[in-house]
Amino acid sequence: MAICARTASALEEAAAHIHKTTGHKVFHGGPPSNMFKNTKPEDWRSAFDQLLMSNISFAKETLARMQKNKWGRLITITPSAVIAVDGGLVRSLL
Repeated sequence: MAICARTASALEEAAAHIHKTTGHKVFHGGPPSNMFKNTKPEDWRSAFDQLLMSNISFAKETLARMQKNKWGRLITITPSAVIAVDGGLVRSLL
């Protein structure tokens, strides 16, 4: 499960509550803040996997049902930082 919020403290609180209530692991982190020149190759791979590969996984998981129903739509939401570079966010440069 993945969640998002406007503040880190709200994320941590919600993640702890969900985990305590359901026992499910909750991803509640954001992208690392770093300047382009300081970004390591593994950070680029992680950002790539989180932004692009998560959409591919989503499509693969839903494709069979869409084919069975002969209809469907995939709707994904990407952070605005991908379009407008935001300071030191690694993902904004993808």
